[in-house]
Amino acid sequence: MTVLDEKNARLAAKWWADRLRGGAKLDNADPSPTGGMTLLMGKMLQGKAAAGRTEEQIQRFEDALCEELKTHKIMGSQYIVGVDYHLQPIFERAAETAGIKLSGACLPWKTHMYIIDGEIQVSYGYGAPMKKIEEVRTGE
Repeated sequence: MTVLDEKNARLAAKWWADRLRGGAKLDNADPSPTGGMTLLMGKMLQGKAAAGRTEEQIQRFEDALCEELKTHKIMGSQYIVGVDYHLQPIFERAAETAGIKLSGACLPWKTHMYIIDGEIQVSYGYGAPMKKIEEVRTGE
């Protein structure tokens, strides 16, 4: 069992908060008309939620998520946190602390974060390769 140190918790929290700042990729890997409609509806929900959020709230979300991640126990594997289509409770708690509402379309679908050999890595979207996060930039 392990927990993240301050540096990695901050790096991970900033990566997720930057998805709120710049818009999250919604990747359902479904090229059908139904998949396209799902994506369109998700983008509409994302835009509506973003319109009611301030940068101060997003920063509070980042700070709260960082604190959550420092006590979030990683049991037996390298998996930290992620989103399939639904938010994990860790995101909901950070959002509540920040005073914002998150829907399942606010953070990127099919995205999973791991700690591997002491480094934060993320698979951003359906079937995406793992990428090491060294310096977080909006829009990655």
